[in-house]
Amino acid sequence: MQEKDRLHYKIDQLKQRWHKLFAITSQLEERYDLETRVDEKLRLQSIVEEKQQQRQQVEQELQLLEEQFKRLENNDLIETAQRATKNKAYPQAYELWQEVLKIFPDHQQAGEEISRLQLQLAQQQTAKLLIAQLIERMAEIQPIFAEVVKALNDANVSATTTQLIIEQTERFLSHDLAAEKYNEICHALLSAPAEKSQSTNYPALAKRIHRGDMVLFIGSNLLQEYGQNSSEETQLAKVLAEKAEYPAFTGTLSSIAELYQLLPEYGRRSLLAQLHKAQPCEKTCITLYNSLAKINTPLVLISSAYDNLLEQAFIASGKKYVELSSIIVRSDDYDIGHVVVRYSDNKHPESTYIEEELSRLRLLEEGYSIIYKIRGTSTQNPQAIARDSMTLTESNYFTFARYAKKIIPSYLARQFRDRGFLFMGFSPKNWEDRLLVSTILNKRQDAGSCYTIGKSPDKMEAAYWHSCHVQEYKANLKELDEHLAKAVL
Repeated sequence: MQEKDRLHYKIDQLKQRWHKLFAITSQLEERYDLETRVDEKLRLQSIVEEKQQQRQQVEQELQLLEEQFKRLENNDLIETAQRATKNKAYPQAYELWQEVLKIFPDHQQAGEEISRLQLQLAQQQTAKLLIAQLIERMAEIQPIFAEVVKALNDANVSATTTQLIIEQTERFLSHDLAAEKYNEICHALLSAPAEKSQSTNYPALAKRIHRGDMVLFIGSNLLQEYGQNSSEETQLAKVLAEKAEYPAFTGTLSSIAELYQLLPEYGRRSLLAQLHKAQPCEKTCITLYNSLAKINTPLVLISSAYDNLLEQAFIASGKKYVELSSIIVRSDDYDIGHVVVRYSDNKHPESTYIEEELSRLRLLEEGYSIIYKIRGTSTQNPQAIARDSMTLTESNYFTFARYAKKIIPSYLARQFRDRGFLFMGFSPKNWEDRLLVSTILNKRQDAGSCYTIGKSPDKMEAAYWHSCHVQEYKANLKELDEHLAKAVL
């Protein structure tokens, strides 16, 4: 039985169970309302509460399964849309990406593909109309007519060249450009050497990552590349705003988290509990994480995600690592800048270290990969030391900014030397994200080239990357996944 069929069956079973519990609860509530005996009312009340609790559990499980089913459907849609694009079935691809966007309105890749396909389809439609008009004046442009028609119909011609030919054709048809001049311009455009696109050397990049020669800064936006409808921060912000009775809230997670923490009925512990509930399903499959987990070489990774999906992938593959996070909340036992160290193989219990002690651990030399959780890791254990390393609220970020030089371990910064640096699934859209980037890059001290995968559609983000001397690396995450997977075979 395929995964989708299995999930569909389980969802149907849960729905039947929910309706059955609903019917039983309704009958019990009706009996409770009619009952006059005190002892019987108490007994019925207890049963009603038990059934209501069972129904809530079913609802929660049903919601998780429906989200999984929706993600699987979305992944199928994306694969079909990509195939349609590859086969140049652009109208079909456009409709499929529209379906993806209906299911997940925040899906960045779908938005980018739709914008690109809209331009391509508009050019195709314009080209058809222009060709029909050019036929009527074919005698005037006989030397170039066949080439122009072929170029306007050829999806492999660059969008820039197509647009230039369209513009010149429109000028010719409106009698703003003489036939002789039109022939000359189009001949120059079509005979010019094809624009060499900067092809990405995926095998070389995959090998560099495989050698441990590249520090990866992994953001929580990576989840959206794998079918998640929105980031964990977006989901949590909505939950906190709802609980804080602030439906008009449109700010960042840190500001609503600050408000939630300040409210007397909630506080810090409740905030961290809500963060843990908002984590993605443990079965969420991130191909990149699985490939990294199969690399034998110790890696240096920085993650801004609160979840532990990366760590779970490493554990599943038996790849040992040490998770580091910096203390952001002082206590009697440790200070800001102390580092929480947790070994995947439980070689030592979770504990804090000062900088000098951290340097003596020789983590990479002993074969451990380093996963630095720059904002901390969500944990359900209220006694865990790591809870004091959570950078979540505005006040946390203000502390981070004030003690930035102290917070990022010098031991970690030393690992940046002679290694490349690649941001993946990370967007510096908000000031909090830009704070993390600037802190890391300042600690890095211009230690070689620095890149981010993909071209940012946001002007502010693009300008910020440029100001930080972070180059946009034109790579497709799915293709990089494929080459990484081959490299670890």
